[in-house]
Amino acid sequence: MSNSAEQAIPARPSEGSAPKSSWQRWRPWLTAAFFLAILGVIGYAARTIDWHQVFSALRHIPPSRLLLAMAFSTLSYAGYSCVDLFALGYMENRVSRPRAMAIAYVSYAFNQSFGALLGTIGFRLRLYSRHGLGAGAIAHIVGLSFLTNWSGYMLLGGIAFSSHALNLPPNWKIGSVGLHVIGAFMLALVLGYVLACVFSTRRSWTVFGSSIDLPHWRTALGQIALSTFIWLAIAATVYTFLRGGADPLQVLTVFLLASIAGLITHVPGGLGVIEAVFLALLGSRYRAHDLLAALIAYRAVYYIWPLLPALLLYGWLEAKPPSQPATEQP
Repeated sequence: MSNSAEQAIPARPSEGSAPKSSWQRWRPWLTAAFFLAILGVIGYAARTIDWHQVFSALRHIPPSRLLLAMAFSTLSYAGYSCVDLFALGYMENRVSRPRAMAIAYVSYAFNQSFGALLGTIGFRLRLYSRHGLGAGAIAHIVGLSFLTNWSGYMLLGGIAFSSHALNLPPNWKIGSVGLHVIGAFMLALVLGYVLACVFSTRRSWTVFGSSIDLPHWRTALGQIALSTFIWLAIAATVYTFLRGGADPLQVLTVFLLASIAGLITHVPGGLGVIEAVFLALLGSRYRAHDLLAALIAYRAVYYIWPLLPALLLYGWLEAKPPSQPATEQP
């Protein structure tokens, strides 16, 4: 293994050398409890749902609406395939732009259905290492993709949460005021990121174990713009299947809340979590069977359908040799 890779991957601490904090000890149990609560919401709702009506609503989705949703889904994946282009500087001229876009698409498609460990990290590690990139360079690529992805979420979430588009139910502890505060904080984070890119003298950071170098401020604005486009395209995919009842900003707000809930629970694709949040927040505006039919159609279009081209692309990436011989980095 190269020296850069050895420096990028910290040595595993010896047994007992680093005692776990209270949060680390309780986090798995709290996550499990939250997931069980979500299952309880789904189970309670499922008892009152006429599944024949759900499947009937699915069958009656107009082909035009399905095609429009597929178009929005395609736009979001096309946007995400450009995410790794911000990290071309770490690829040392070993990876072409089309191949970097293909790797990003494959990683994202599998990330959506099977989680970040396999998709965002696993596929990038496998495919970029074939081009001789060390662990350090790949960690920078992953970190930059992480930053790009969530920069647009922070901007949209800040706008949506700080607006008055959606009032949370009284039994939600965070409350509408708390949501507005979180929205303002998210907007401050986005502004802080851009200002850091302009003025910060420290250019390298470690976020959730991923190494991130602050880019030029123009690049930061490009990241935010691309990520915002991706998140809007995903939310538009959901909204396309919802027939009235809520305005686009309400659907966007609920979708962003559902997405972060899915991330917290570590459930691949937010399976069950997204449905529970939509039922809780939009159940008064839609009949349950119509809402579930829309979410099932969304999952088919956004999670399942893109996997076929991802599998084909992955096969092509594995079969086609790297453009340059894979060599160890000094």
